[in-house]
Amino acid sequence: GQSALVRTPSLPGQVVTWTLETQGHRAGVVKLVYSPDGSWLAAAGQDGTIRLWDSQSGQLSGVLVDPNGPVADLAWSDDSRNLRLSDPTGAPRWWAWDLPTRTFTPIPASAPQSPTSVAAGLSWSRTADVASLSLEAVLSRWDLGWRGGLPPLCRTATCMGLSGDKSTLAVADADGAVSFLELGS
Repeated sequence: GQSALVRTPSLPGQVVTWTLETQGHRAGVVKLVYSPDGSWLAAAGQDGTIRLWDSQSGQLSGVLVDPNGPVADLAWSDDSRNLRLSDPTGAPRWWAWDLPTRTFTPIPASAPQSPTSVAAGLSWSRTADVASLSLEAVLSRWDLGWRGGLPPLCRTATCMGLSGDKSTLAVADADGAVSFLELGS
């Protein structure tokens, strides 16, 4: 199908927004994580799907429906090729992302797993981090200097992911929409 990439007017402070109107999750997003190489943004939804976005174009590249149930957490392997999904109990499941076919393949539990980077970019989820840090505290810790206060999209965010080079902030809301904010200097 056609991708619906809607560009909204620039926000103050050189924030440029793209909103993916028709390709979002059908429920809230619980985690946004950029790959270590900066190429991909993975989004885990309450609808039980993982959506993978091309971080350069903003295009939806793949959808994974994990038959094993809900996903509470996401992490990338260091080579940006595999995704580790964790269920609410913390039990991990691994999937390989194959770019040429744009498909996910389950990795057997017996297979050796590649290491997972904790520094692949920064991620914040309202449900996971609400007790420890406010949204403003997180953005301050990430050293994002907003002029004129927080963009409206951030105020309603359920989770956010910051690219490793701090050039793009991905923001998801309770309706499942994922938006990319290009961070101007």
